[in-house]
Amino acid sequence: MNLDVFILTYNRADLLRETLESLAAQTYQDFTIVVVDNASTDNTVEIVNEFSRYRQAHLHRHPYNIGGVDNFHYVGRLAKAKWVMAFHDDDIMHPRYIEYAMNALSKNPECYLIASNYVGVKKTSQEALAAQKLNNDHWSFDHAAHFASFCYTINKIHFGSTIYQTERLRSLHKENLLAFGKIADRPAMIETLRAGGGAIVFKAPFIQYREHANQDSQTSTSGPFLHEAIALAGYYAEVMGKTWQTSSGRSFIVNNRAYLKGLYKWCSDRSSKCFNHYVWCAKEVGAASYVSFLPRLIMRLVKKILLKIDFKFF
Repeated sequence: MNLDVFILTYNRADLLRETLESLAAQTYQDFTIVVVDNASTDNTVEIVNEFSRYRQAHLHRHPYNIGGVDNFHYVGRLAKAKWVMAFHDDDIMHPRYIEYAMNALSKNPECYLIASNYVGVKKTSQEALAAQKLNNDHWSFDHAAHFASFCYTINKIHFGSTIYQTERLRSLHKENLLAFGKIADRPAMIETLRAGGGAIVFKAPFIQYREHANQDSQTSTSGPFLHEAIALAGYYAEVMGKTWQTSSGRSFIVNNRAYLKGLYKWCSDRSSKCFNHYVWCAKEVGAASYVSFLPRLIMRLVKKILLKIDFKFF
């Protein structure tokens, strides 16, 4: 088989069943399913065993909870196929997603990563998703800085939908991502392209992303924190560059204030700093520039002009 699909889970047996069913409904079936259970205390094992009666799924169960980050990196050790996906245990995918993705990868040998847009829902529905006639129109990216520009601005990517070239995923070093806390997902994707190669992201929302109270993204105690947001902006500055001479550099400069603002609103400790102080702190470590203090009207005008003359600018 050419693809290993891992589902990373912890105590979500009530949601896992629907996720597994969405994989069983895929029109492309040349892939293995492995549920990586982070020592759940609910009936996750029973759900996997029940599912395996009509579509084989392997279960890898940790003896204790190793944490979400380590569980993600563990996928690289378990993967055997050329391509690998680490899907979320509470989301579902359109029946043709893997078919379209594997077809696109076969036609684009320079591509090392493919992912999809998504739509947020309160309640997932495989029937409603399958009824949508989605096409395979996509954004294409030549290199890491180009892809990073997209993540920095448009950012319509479902992290769990990402299919990585397995060797590239194995090359990820957890230590390089620790500074970003729970917002390390985009750097993880970008890092797999730092050695060269391109990426593809489908424009259509092939993934239904379930929004619920138990999501880590909804838990303020785990961040993100202001220092992590600044570290992330600094990472983008390193990858994209802070220069007017390149498309990615221009994208970083022009969109920096808006990007920092979006992260600031999410940070659980934002009350400790006013926004302008936070931007100044970012500038002090190279994660922003003086341009970020210019009036928004000026930057909107500059962005409007650049979008017309630079097709790689986001």
